[in-house]
Amino acid sequence: MDPSAEEVGDAFAEQYYLVLKKHPNLLHKFYKDDSHISRPGLDGIMRCSTFSDIDGNDLNMLSSGGFDSVEVTSVISQDSLDGAVFVTVDGYFNSNERRRARNFIQLFILAPQGNGNYFAYNDLFRLIDISEAPANNGG
Repeated sequence: MDPSAEEVGDAFAEQYYLVLKKHPNLLHKFYKDDSHISRPGLDGIMRCSTFSDIDGNDLNMLSSGGFDSVEVTSVISQDSLDGAVFVTVDGYFNSNERRRARNFIQLFILAPQGNGNYFAYNDLFRLIDISEAPANNGG
């Protein structure tokens, strides 16, 4: 029996953020050359590249910038087209140098590899300021 989207997403997120915390130089193992990766530049503008077009340091930017740890607060997964799994991860980065944690959202489309494993075909990462979060107007 195939694992559910929730099981795939939870296992992927657990592995991905463990590698991000402990061995960010190994993050490349979650991608293939044609994977699409979006990251904000220093100017705040989102840039999308294929994995083969980015510098390994660009991928590792998630572990730089003075962040001491990353905490995942939620993982939500859904089945997608042709056996893929759509995964949304929310969390925050902590830093001893900053008073406030930085919230983030990261979206993945995990494509099956045919051997029961998945790779990140799409990866979109964005830091979220509290002021950007939708307000609950309670109506």
